[in-house]
Amino acid sequence: MAEGIIAKLKMLDYTIFKLAFEVSPAFQKEPSQVELGLDSNVGINKDNELNYRIDIIIKINEDELAYEEAGFRLSAELAGIFEFAPETTKEEIDKMIGLNGLSMLFSTARGVIAQLTAQSPIGKFVLPSVNIAEFLRQRAEELAKEAESKKK
Repeated sequence: MAEGIIAKLKMLDYTIFKLAFEVSPAFQKEPSQVELGLDSNVGINKDNELNYRIDIIIKINEDELAYEEAGFRLSAELAGIFEFAPETTKEEIDKMIGLNGLSMLFSTARGVIAQLTAQSPIGKFVLPSVNIAEFLRQRAEELAKEAESKKK
């Protein structure tokens, strides 16, 4: 294998904690638009600073109006366990864990959800592509605002 192509971050495993899917009895059409909600958390293994856990929460058409409009709703909670190669620097870890780890876990969730919905009346539903970098930027802004409001 060519030198340097193996990634420094690998996903060791993932777990599905919640997977709920509901189709409205009145469902008549293919969904045209969906409302996507996304949240995540990153934690480090205190015994091994090269191991991380990322949790992702995905909600589709959570509010009643979106559910009625699209004819279905879905929620999923997954956790991924990640490990960095021993030679990975702290700077590389900080740069990669959110963006790369969350991207890997979101891709896993896409496959799980597509498989779950494939035999349903709505047909196979593939999560829309998400700009993870932008999601993380907006999330950081929200957390900074929350922290600032707690200081007051």
